[in-house]
Amino acid sequence: MEFQILTMNTGKLKQILIFITACLAAVSCEEVIDVDLNSRSPEIVVEGVIARDSTCIVKLSMTTDYFDTAYEIPVTDATVNLTSDQGEEETLVHEGNGYYLGSKLKGKVGANYILNINPGAETITGESYLPEPVEIISTEGRESPFSRPGDDPGYVLDIKFTDNPETDNFYMVRVYRNDTIMTGNIGLASNEYNLSGVIEYTEWMYDFRVGDSATVEVYSIDNNLYSYFTMLNEVTSFGINFSTPYNPRSNLSGNTLGYFGSWALVSDSTVIK
Repeated sequence: MEFQILTMNTGKLKQILIFITACLAAVSCEEVIDVDLNSRSPEIVVEGVIARDSTCIVKLSMTTDYFDTAYEIPVTDATVNLTSDQGEEETLVHEGNGYYLGSKLKGKVGANYILNINPGAETITGESYLPEPVEIISTEGRESPFSRPGDDPGYVLDIKFTDNPETDNFYMVRVYRNDTIMTGNIGLASNEYNLSGVIEYTEWMYDFRVGDSATVEVYSIDNNLYSYFTMLNEVTSFGINFSTPYNPRSNLSGNTLGYFGSWALVSDSTVIK
């Protein structure tokens, strides 16, 4: 099972793609955003995920200013505990560079997870619900209406997937072109205004060409994580300059930077024709 941690390391926006197979490997793609946000004293940044059928991974680091360029300092001596409302619990083990890994507790649909982190001062707590996965109905390329006459046409990606209209549901969408993740805004969707049972999502940001392979991942996430990524998109995409202190609200106690999330992932691929 593959899953991602979307990170903000050393105050810069970074996106780190984490693959868990037989072993752990991390690859980061950094995008520097010049945003005039509030300066903050050194504090901890939490980035944690438990995915369906996967064990938990948490990254802990220290930062100075929210968008500082200082060297990242991993937190290596924290105590990190994960529990579920189904009576499961475990202590994550530090594996180096601030990464804490679980080994036995795997994400289950319908479970509520609580992460407790004690870095030495006060305990940080985060809670997340793991929703049901969807089914992807179709993934198709369509000629972009913004293609210029005479140029090779670009293609947008139309994605349809199932949705349960009886519950409030929230989704994150990530797109790959020729096995390379597209690192712009975090794609988000919900059924707030659509109770048809089918979500139709179009990826407009990236131009695909004939012969490109396209892979889409749809993550079922909870409302807290959806709200966090929505605000993160607003800050990093539009260069909002706040006159009062502002940082994206997370689901962690004490206004801690970062997030703890759980999700169920499904994927589909196609070739643009």
